[in-house]
Amino acid sequence: MATRDPRPFDVEYIENPTQPELRELALAHTPCVQQTAVGSVNKVSRNKARMAGYTYIIDTQDRWSHQIIDPDKARGLIERQAKYIAEKGKLIAIDGYVGLGDGAFGTTWLYTPEGANIAGMQQILAYETDLLHYGDIFDGSTAIAAEVDKLKQEAKAELATIDAM
Repeated sequence: MATRDPRPFDVEYIENPTQPELRELALAHTPCVQQTAVGSVNKVSRNKARMAGYTYIIDTQDRWSHQIIDPDKARGLIERQAKYIAEKGKLIAIDGYVGLGDGAFGTTWLYTPEGANIAGMQQILAYETDLLHYGDIFDGSTAIAAEVDKLKQEAKAELATIDAM
């Protein structure tokens, strides 16, 4: 299988920005973003991108569990996307890994600056950062322990209800 160019567009790339840089990009470019009192980035929105109703497989035959889209229509959408990216002139590139251990492989996620908040989350999921060098911030938390115990009791009660059916 041929390797694809991880930087396929003729635009400026913001290469693997740090978490503080992504926070600043999100605050400057992402719509409906607010900074909380403790400095976190909070985006108020309805994310439809990953919902089944907005997910398509490019094919001509209806043999999938998801919706399909005709290849010609898909090409039109891909062309519109490429035009949008060219007009923006800038992409955030997050290099990372998918998978675990020997099965992991390198990949790149690309975002327009409006998606800086998502790029920030993806960076944590896809690549070890300095944030992972610190201990578990919830370790020893009585509030977290109480919530975990409560959830366990609720789950056991629900399982008992199901078993009784």
